[in-house]
Amino acid sequence: MSYDNSRSKVQLGIIFLLLFMVLILSQFVSARGLAVSNERHMQVESAQPIETQKAGCCQTNQELKSDVRVYRDGLDIVLRLRPISFTRKEDNQPDIGLSTAEVASVVPELVSTNGEGRAETVRYDRINLLLINAVKEQQAQIKSLRDTNATLNSRLRVVEKTLRRRTSARAVLPRTEGDVP
Repeated sequence: MSYDNSRSKVQLGIIFLLLFMVLILSQFVSARGLAVSNERHMQVESAQPIETQKAGCCQTNQELKSDVRVYRDGLDIVLRLRPISFTRKEDNQPDIGLSTAEVASVVPELVSTNGEGRAETVRYDRINLLLINAVKEQQAQIKSLRDTNATLNSRLRVVEKTLRRRTSARAVLPRTEGDVP
């Protein structure tokens, strides 16, 4: 296995691990009907009444939706998101997250707004959808690179074979005055 191939496998493994972690986090948040506010990062607010909460469920019934389209964005958005580290004002503890304002400027569908239309909360449970598309895009890139690599390796084998034949033919033939050693 070449260095580049093993490096690609490690990168792919990291992507799948991150995707798995986001999925687990979103299930935890969904199971409790919670929203985590980025402005007050660790303050947890109930997003729905307790009696309507269902573990790991979101509305997926097609009858409850209109204007359904395939969502294709992924890697381009993930690359534009900028994780930040910060200190929470209420308890002076270090934390990490995303800036609600920055996320709203990149992909407004990932933020919840207040009654005045001001972005208040990053919808972290929706980021997993971007990661699914990002993984698909990277898989297509990996496949393309593998195909290109296979083609180049095949061409290299032909060149090496031709070179070996020419080298062995020169070794048998006597040298003439214009030959380069």
